[in-house]
Amino acid sequence: MWAQVKDCRLDGRNRLTSSGYGTEDLGLTSKGTKLQRLSHRIDSGVIGYFDRTVRMPYCRKCAWCVNNPEKWARMQPMFAKISNTFREVWPEKWEYQKGVYDQINEDFKIPGTIFTTITINHNYRTACHQDGKNLDGAVTAMVLLRHGQYEGGHLVLPKYRVAFRMDTGDVAFFNAAEEWHGNTPLIPITKECSRCTLVCYLRKNMVSCGSIKEELELAKHRQKGFKLK
Repeated sequence: MWAQVKDCRLDGRNRLTSSGYGTEDLGLTSKGTKLQRLSHRIDSGVIGYFDRTVRMPYCRKCAWCVNNPEKWARMQPMFAKISNTFREVWPEKWEYQKGVYDQINEDFKIPGTIFTTITINHNYRTACHQDGKNLDGAVTAMVLLRHGQYEGGHLVLPKYRVAFRMDTGDVAFFNAAEEWHGNTPLIPITKECSRCTLVCYLRKNMVSCGSIKEELELAKHRQKGFKLK
């Protein structure tokens, strides 16, 4: 797994809620909506598919997947394996999520899974947060990959006063939309070390997406009204 994701480096400066870091203003849209991003880069971001937002008012394939089609194709069997493990471990939740997944346009689904989107985090300590864009009542599958040696980096669920030390290939299943969660600081032991998490989930608003062709037409009309003042 590590070979497949080690070069997938992302800029997560739009992860305002989970970071707990300072922000900078980008200005206003024509409708008066304030745009912000983190004041510095973090190695965290999204691959797969994304629903409409204020800044990008159309459903789309994430930029990394567009720019790295071969790498994206090689990663998909790994996500299918995670989905199959989910089905074995928690079948009733898997079936619930599969029912919603089946309603989503084929252009915006990770094949062989019940996921639309993967968040990849490299050595990223998150603040305590909830993932509000996830499907209500669904479960997130979080896989951990370790490279080199380090201490810390435990997954924390403060409601239950528990912290999990995860090793490579371990999977945690929990409702990330409702459960507050974060991770403890990473303390390097070897010079080259990495804590990488693959957070697999279904974004609830993906059910409203049309086909890629329909979303591109929508973008042409809506982008005309999206200008920074």
